[in-house]
Amino acid sequence: YNAVDNVLLDIESALIKLNLGNQCDVYRIQSKHHVTDPKIAQNHPKIKNLVVDNQKPSPDVLNLSKALNAPAKITIVGGPVQQLHNLAISYRPKKDGEQRKEAKATDTLKPWFDFIVIDEASQVDVASSLLVFSKAASESACVVAGDNLQLPPIHLAEAPEDLASLVGSLYGFMVDHHGLSPASLEINYRSSAPLVEFTKQAGYAHLQSHSPNLQLNFLHPIPSQQPPNWPSAFVWTPDLAKLLRADEPGVSFIYEDDISSQANQFEADIVASLLWLLY
Repeated sequence: YNAVDNVLLDIESALIKLNLGNQCDVYRIQSKHHVTDPKIAQNHPKIKNLVVDNQKPSPDVLNLSKALNAPAKITIVGGPVQQLHNLAISYRPKKDGEQRKEAKATDTLKPWFDFIVIDEASQVDVASSLLVFSKAASESACVVAGDNLQLPPIHLAEAPEDLASLVGSLYGFMVDHHGLSPASLEINYRSSAPLVEFTKQAGYAHLQSHSPNLQLNFLHPIPSQQPPNWPSAFVWTPDLAKLLRADEPGVSFIYEDDISSQANQFEADIVASLLWLLY
């Protein structure tokens, strides 16, 4: 969701600046299993957040499907690929005595979008991307953004010989199978020169730092002793201050980890401690 939100939530302010706020509808779709962030409604009133349940779709979800089938204005939709599929196969819930219409495989084919943007394409597998491309209108355009040096999609089985580009990432499919030439990002706007130079060891030889001397700028010195109001539930070590030293562009924090997968409680605790120390 971070990739979606980083792009989608900025669209609201852009539409207002372009005086297009009343000519566009912007939707953020999400799973019923994903916790809805209340700040989205508070801070982005023009973005309609919809929870998609294809078995029991809400009236707003059904109205969005109708709007995409017969558009009367510009409609922008952002969300995970699976929820776009769920939106396409959502039907009106049956009433008493009615037979509910069952979804068919072809129901996922919708000529909805004239322009498609797929972010993090190096981590989206080819099969999942079809849930997006199956919603492309005739003569539509597409932008695929990603980083082929990042971790690719994880599959439980090895790809058949010489067919890795067909079942791997969408980015690899476009570059390796179709031979498209990528347009590389040349300037890094978030890191100082030492960090950018370090990334060149991983293959980013062309990348340059926009702000070579970029560093943290503190209003007050970071405490090296435990503050008197330090929460008892938070980790304290004097080394926290070392992690935040402005004159060190990069710090390596090494610790022993038993087993962690999608979440790491120790790292979460350290981040909380660093934030409290900054506060």
